[in-house]
Amino acid sequence: MQSFMIERLRVSGVGKVDGVINFTDGLNIIQGRSNTGKAWILKCIYYLFSSDTRPYSPLTGYTDIEGDS
Repeated sequence: MQSFMIERLRVSGVGKVDGVINFTDGLNIIQGRSNTGKAWILKCIYYLFSSDTRPYSPLTGYTDIEGDS
């Protein structure tokens, strides 16, 4: 059986610092204080696989989402 794993999620935009999340093999737990982007990470992953609606407003300055596997 073939397996699939997201190794890295990156969001970027002109003049913006890239936001990068690295995942490891096995269970990855996303934790943090309220309003720090946990749900946004999940929305970006959802966008990569099934949605045609970007998970953020263009007003943020971010324009690209990439996932490496």
